[in-house]
Amino acid sequence: MRRKNHISFLVICLLILVSIHPVFSQEGIRFIPRSLTVSEDSVRIDLTIRAKGIAIPSEQALTLTPSLHFGKKQVALPPVVFSGSQRARFDKREEVVNPDRNKPIPYHVWITGRRRNDYTLRYLVSIPYASWMEHASLRLRQVSRDCCTELLLADDVLTKDIDLPSPCVAAVRVDTVVKVVPALQEVEKVATVTRPLPPVEREEEEYPRRKPEQEMERRVAVTLYVDYVRGGSRVDPSYGNNSMELRKAERMLVPLLGDPNIYIKEIRITGYASPDGAYYDNEALAKARSLGFRIYLTKSYGLQDYPFRTAWVAEDWEGLRKLIKGKPYEAAVNFIIDNYGIFEGRERYLMDLQGRRPYQDMLQNLFPKLRRIELSILYNERSGYEK
Repeated sequence: MRRKNHISFLVICLLILVSIHPVFSQEGIRFIPRSLTVSEDSVRIDLTIRAKGIAIPSEQALTLTPSLHFGKKQVALPPVVFSGSQRARFDKREEVVNPDRNKPIPYHVWITGRRRNDYTLRYLVSIPYASWMEHASLRLRQVSRDCCTELLLADDVLTKDIDLPSPCVAAVRVDTVVKVVPALQEVEKVATVTRPLPPVEREEEEYPRRKPEQEMERRVAVTLYVDYVRGGSRVDPSYGNNSMELRKAERMLVPLLGDPNIYIKEIRITGYASPDGAYYDNEALAKARSLGFRIYLTKSYGLQDYPFRTAWVAEDWEGLRKLIKGKPYEAAVNFIIDNYGIFEGRERYLMDLQGRRPYQDMLQNLFPKLRRIELSILYNERSGYEK
């Protein structure tokens, strides 16, 4: 009887696989794309999942796990589970008695029965942005499971290239979304696309008309390690080593402001936090310090009318990769970063590595270098004028 149920379950799963293809059928599971959004340093994935006529044997489950892939890089999204009632009860007891910290937390679990039913779910998740995601493929892994075995049914490509825009594509004001694009297949048009900020208007006498071929675009940048009181975001020039760090910004900014042949197009401020601590606390702190540094520059140099672009990075893992080069634990740390997500216990694995010695070294010597402000200025330099 149990073998018969397992065979019937596989038949149901095969029907599901056919219906997941972009040419959607009337029965099975449909993944309806809504949009991908690049917001600050996160990717927001918005799908609607509709399951029609689904029946699962009581002791079995079907797990659907979307993921992004590009080359050897990948990140798994929270799975959606269709579970029979007995399977669901057993899994709940197992989680209480013997929890598995490596097991991903499902986005949603449907408790199904042998009778066919319909289900609808708004699947909305946010993951930290990485540049490799811009042309990643969206895949769907499907696994059936009973008490003793797991069977991989398929690992399909839903979309070969999600064509995600880089957050650096357009200059934006604080707290605006960089760009919103349709994802996967075009289902809805999203019109809330931001545009680059227009240059600040100047008087004719201040900047005479220039010959386009005599204008050069340049960028200068500096990294500042600003000291703050614990948890603070206000820039205090007298605190810690700030007077020396802020002079770096002054030496870069003042000559540009005083040169009549310089036209500043963008002042970009990016605040970075280190990976230690809770992600959302780090994100809030990096954001507050970016905005706080903008306030400091605006008041100190009278930049109220200049075009700013403010960004923040909650946890600078790519920066950490650069700092651990040559360290005896470099390979082990890179393995953890590559194979465990931020919300899948990555920091905990770092803490447990080699008796916490690498983590203590990073905490004392490397993480402080990741907490920084990067200031860059994009400007046009004019070398000739029309008479």
